[in-house]
Amino acid sequence: MINTTKLTVIAAASLTLNTLANMLGGFDKSLEILLLFIIVDIVAGFLLAVEGKSTKTKYGYVSSQAFSNGLVKKGFELLVVVVAANMDMLIGVNIFRDLAIYAFIVSEGISILEHAITAGAPVPDMLKDALKAIERTHEQEKLKELYDDTKYYEKIMAAQEKEKEP
Repeated sequence: MINTTKLTVIAAASLTLNTLANMLGGFDKSLEILLLFIIVDIVAGFLLAVEGKSTKTKYGYVSSQAFSNGLVKKGFELLVVVVAANMDMLIGVNIFRDLAIYAFIVSEGISILEHAITAGAPVPDMLKDALKAIERTHEQEKLKELYDDTKYYEKIMAAQEKEKEP
């Protein structure tokens, strides 16, 4: 005789997973790879933290705050995929979901590569150089943003000073 409780749990889990897959636009190879990369990134980050090598915490060790921040980020990645899949359905195309998934696969791949380098794993110099170039570009963009924000602030201050003048 089949245990009805066990059958109910299996049916509920199946329904939940099916609903999630539908919300994400279907379970295809690209989504499978994204989910795999997300899991690998989480595990790699946790292993680094266990070894005291995490770049996400002050002392490099496991932190529930850093872990929950990472999970929230991953959750938002999946929410963006849900939104993109629904945009595709709305206008009858298959582009936004795929672009979102590919972008997140690249992002997760970069994070995994960073973890591998931090762990001291053998990573080809070409990949290390590519990662350094990405980091330099990101730093340059941050500096430009800071410069633009500073100029904007200076303009506001100058305008306020002009208003004070009689």
